[in-house]
Amino acid sequence: MIGTIRAELTKIRSARLVYGLAGGSVALVLLQIWAISVALGRVAGEGRVRARFVGLTTGRFVELGANALLFALALGIITMAGEFRHRTADQTYLVTPSRAQVLLAKVVTVFGVSVAIAALTEAVLFALGLPVLAAKGVHLTFDARGWLNLAGALFFIGGCGVLGVAVGAIIRHQVGALIGALAWVIVAEQLVININRSVGKFLTVGLLNSLVSTPGFLARWEGALLLVGYLAVLGVTGAVVLDRTDIT
Repeated sequence: MIGTIRAELTKIRSARLVYGLAGGSVALVLLQIWAISVALGRVAGEGRVRARFVGLTTGRFVELGANALLFALALGIITMAGEFRHRTADQTYLVTPSRAQVLLAKVVTVFGVSVAIAALTEAVLFALGLPVLAAKGVHLTFDARGWLNLAGALFFIGGCGVLGVAVGAIIRHQVGALIGALAWVIVAEQLVININRSVGKFLTVGLLNSLVSTPGFLARWEGALLLVGYLAVLGVTGAVVLDRTDIT
């Protein structure tokens, strides 16, 4: 099993994709920091804007870096579905005949890499975002609850990577899986949360809000358990579909 995980890690490290995804995640958080700086620097409407950021919680701040979930989701899908797109699945299963073992190795590897991308993104957010807010008179203090929010965000983004692997195993068409999954997270779930939060809190983005202690959503432990449950169900489904897939 260790050898299979190492092989999957080597595949990811040797491809430019992971560096592009990490760069995209960092670029997105830099854009958010710039937008905050511009918003707080405006003279017009300064009181309204400042009041919004003065009430910023550590959970909401950490959530700014959680957009890395999009890149983690893409990484998982491409890592799994890419085997079929580039016709490397047969070589992979010749080396490791157990499809379940390959799937588990991809899950472990993608989870770790996704957490690494999230940690890098959050590090940039903390290094640049906190000074920008402090310079504008908005000060955030991280206590134990704040660090738990950060840990919850990292765990969630790692889970999104695993979710991507499961989706890639179920939907082998890489482009279709990417478009469908990203559209669901970016558009569909946001609409549901805005229209009916009582339903939206059980969706993926709703679980992120739970893990960073956003009021009006599930408790952190409930969100974590539900996320693990979703991943287990989708992972088992992906394993069954993969086992029945003809790769010749």
